[in-house]
Amino acid sequence: MAASASGRVIDRVELLSVLALVGAAAWLGWRTLTRLGAAWAFVTDDAYITLRYARHLLAGEGLVWNVGDAPVEGYSNFLYVLIAAVVGALEQVDQIDIVPLRLLGCAGLFMTGYLQWAIARRFVRGLPALLPFAIYTLTRGALWWSVSGLETSVYGALACAVVLASLRGLGYGRVELAADEHIGVARGPLAPRWFALAGGLCVAASLLRPEGPLLALVVVAVALGQRALDGPSEAPAYRRAASSFALACGPALAIYFAWRWAYFGDLLPNTVRCKTGHADRYQLLRDYWQAAPLGLVAALIHPLRELDARVLLPIAVAGAYALALIGADPIVAHDLRHFLAAHALVCVLASVAVVRIANLITAADPRRVELVLVAGLLLLAEPLGELPSREDLRGRAASYQARSELRAKLGRHLARELGPGERAVLGDVGVAGWVADRPILDGFCLNEPALAKPPLRGSSEAAAGWILDQAPTLIVVHTRSKTSLDPRGAVYRALVDDPRFVDGWREQRRFNAAGGQFHYVVFRRADAADL
Repeated sequence: MAASASGRVIDRVELLSVLALVGAAAWLGWRTLTRLGAAWAFVTDDAYITLRYARHLLAGEGLVWNVGDAPVEGYSNFLYVLIAAVVGALEQVDQIDIVPLRLLGCAGLFMTGYLQWAIARRFVRGLPALLPFAIYTLTRGALWWSVSGLETSVYGALACAVVLASLRGLGYGRVELAADEHIGVARGPLAPRWFALAGGLCVAASLLRPEGPLLALVVVAVALGQRALDGPSEAPAYRRAASSFALACGPALAIYFAWRWAYFGDLLPNTVRCKTGHADRYQLLRDYWQAAPLGLVAALIHPLRELDARVLLPIAVAGAYALALIGADPIVAHDLRHFLAAHALVCVLASVAVVRIANLITAADPRRVELVLVAGLLLLAEPLGELPSREDLRGRAASYQARSELRAKLGRHLARELGPGERAVLGDVGVAGWVADRPILDGFCLNEPALAKPPLRGSSEAAAGWILDQAPTLIVVHTRSKTSLDPRGAVYRALVDDPRFVDGWREQRRFNAAGGQFHYVVFRRADAADL
């Protein structure tokens, strides 16, 4: 036996649990950090779209894709554009460094881990509250997208922060369990100041991702559900909480959407219009189910025993994402990128279910069961094949880096070839468009409103015809083959089959990758001087 600073007697199992908590947290941190290092060579192409907008904003040109064109919301991370512009203000306009954005993403992953722990503490002790992050980082995407240069991990942390602040606002605190208890609940009075914080975090999430407002809707819906469970006696407290949330969230979101309408002439980002309506409407949902079936099933076990906001919030967030991502284009959505924020919360409920099941099948001291659970998951993750290996991450990152270098080489070619008033058509516009800050018509529609709206949207032939109507000097066709023309994407297939393209553009140069199906053929307009 030992005594704590408060005079409470601590037995050996509890002391061992405290030591195990410190050791397991350190091991989890090291395990995550080393894998982030292994994946560090990976920077996704779309991150350079953010940098291009930031560069133009910093130069005083506004939020435009091409200097001199009308504003277009071709990014999906407004707050990241602003952060990148701030980074650029500290350097030179043409040399905005992507490393700070990547470090911010890595910090977002670790912050997600802490917030998962804090949410899980509303159910279980400190040691098993590490299980959500241990399970979450078994998902390759959690590591992969943290170093990518995009906002994925930061947004995931914001989503978890909204849930935690909302739970604090509803009065849910950390549980204090007796030695023979494994799950509990600690409920106090409603705290309007925490709802105000939740509202402010919803605003930040809305600035960071287009789906951010969904979090505000989820908080409102779950708060109404909890009010129904609590009964009418709490009505005055709920009114104060609702006022705090509305004042912190409503005016700021109204101003933001009014500005978007005034500046872009549209409430929906062009990226959303471009990447919705995919033919296979349920592909992303199937991808998530195939990647995490056990976690999803386990997450639904706890609600069968207790139903309150601690359970409703994670489930509602996951449900909102499931609905929002119906019909979403799976391009740049591999490794669960769009589901990671919801998945972080699903992992919390799944972990609680694992603790519950483990204690149901054994009569041992719950604290000993928790020690075995955490140790088993940490020690057996890699042998069981769930934890992404450093070699796998390093190899994938090196392969993607080679592809990015090829695109940068293409960008340098476009910079040399395009003269004043000339423009190119290109689909993979990221690093190529960053290196060549020239007028580029985005063949994949992210940065081109005309291609993201009717009548061109949904008709590859009409889109290809419109592209040719623009008479671009250069057309870069994405092909799967090094030697022949095997276009990737319906628009490019329709384009190369158009008689006007066949007669009016001539192959100028090829950019071939060492392997894979990402190669580029540059065609120059026949009546343009070939310098």
